Amino acid sequence: MGAGGSPRCCRAGCGSGTSGRGKRLPDLTDSGVRYAAFDEAGKFLALADGEKITLWRLGYGSPVFRYSLDNQHLGDLAWDPTRPVLRYLEAGTVHTLDVATAVTPAWQDRPMEKVLISPDGRTLATARRSGDTYRFELRDTGDGRLLSVLPPTPLGVSHDPARPVRPQYTLPHLAFTPDGKELAYAVTAPGYEASPQRLTVWDVARRRVRTTLDLAEKTSAGAVITIALGPDARTLHLTRTTTVGDLTNETWDLARHRRTAVLTGLSSSHLAVRPDGRLLAGDNRTVRLPGGRSTGRDLVQGDEIGALAFAPNGSRFAAGDQTGRVGLWDAAVRQREGILPNVFPALPGGESGWPDGGPDPISDDTSEAVSALAVSPDGRTLAVGGEAGSLQLWDIATQQPLGGLLSTPGDPIDTVAFGPDSGTVYAGSAHVPLQRYVIDPARAVASVCARAGARELTRAQWRTYVRDVPYRKVCGD
Repeated sequence: MGAGGSPRCCRAGCGSGTSGRGKRLPDLTDSGVRYAAFDEAGKFLALADGEKITLWRLGYGSPVFRYSLDNQHLGDLAWDPTRPVLRYLEAGTVHTLDVATAVTPAWQDRPMEKVLISPDGRTLATARRSGDTYRFELRDTGDGRLLSVLPPTPLGVSHDPARPVRPQYTLPHLAFTPDGKELAYAVTAPGYEASPQRLTVWDVARRRVRTTLDLAEKTSAGAVITIALGPDARTLHLTRTTTVGDLTNETWDLARHRRTAVLTGLSSSHLAVRPDGRLLAGDNRTVRLPGGRSTGRDLVQGDEIGALAFAPNGSRFAAGDQTGRVGLWDAAVRQREGILPNVFPALPGGESGWPDGGPDPISDDTSEAVSALAVSPDGRTLAVGGEAGSLQLWDIATQQPLGGLLSTPGDPIDTVAFGPDSGTVYAGSAHVPLQRYVIDPARAVASVCARAGARELTRAQWRTYVRDVPYRKVCGD
């Protein structure tokens, strides 16, 4: 297994070797591995069994790339030493996998505490803890340019002197208005009753504070754990938890700086506001606003909710669950229009994972939960992000997946959004806050033709770049 690959390539079982610093990494428990190959820098390990190729970042707990072999029988596996490409031999043909997105140099060893892309796809908001405070930033998704460093917000002081608030146990919050023009941000301490719990509303375009208020009241100082901002930043919806874990939901008038309603019966840790501000969705419940009663809704198929999203124009609603399924609903969330099945690949099992703060290993036969959702502005496409880094596009009309999974760095997808023209999808994660994917067909074809370096794609190149679509000529004569 060495032709054209790294000298570090080795047969199955070499995953228990040492890194450049002489630090032994735990074994990967996968008895079905047939081929293994380290990249030139020794930062990634590619493994192949009879069903799939997986790529692992050393020191991280889950694969950053997964590729189904579809009954192909490998004869070898190797890295291209000059670029981020994996090659494998099958039936006398060398196949190529571009893994540049998975091994991106944009990966940050120190993850963000919170990332959020605005619903219009124009702005990325991030929060990173720095000492006893947080640094909140806004960036342009088009070029990554820093737009604003937001004023810091103070940490709350515990009402119990014997249990002081520790910065490492605090939680940052980010929420955009449905049009992405305002951002609310705050820091709270789950498990504590503390004051203040200051929330700031920032005007994104004018780059200035619009208002601030303290969410801690004398009768309600439990920590806020979820926030959702209504249109024009007139209202704030939040979830508060007591020290014993009970959840309550509230609505605040941001202009008058006061709580206007306690939403009895909602008890939801996930919240989504319809863009017109007249409906609030939570964990299998909805509330008519302002101040209506909650109504039970089996949003997916009875499982625990993982993510919620309204279409930008409010015409559709999507809810994802912990099994990877997504329920599609009408604008009023009264009529379910379909259930999208889980198309995420099965998560690899094992009793031991990589060290140094990666996710806990996941047992066999575990589904990947939905962690982020977005509907395109034209209403045609749904983006579904998963907790193990999967990112899948769906055609809403046909309720069928659009091609295979998009290649990601393998980090849990925390946020997704579409660009204004529906031709670009953005994703964000703790280690790689901003990821961009061109999905407009015309631009995608131009990109594929340029990557292939040919006037027309050969059938082998087609299998490499657009294997899920029947072969045809696209690059001209």
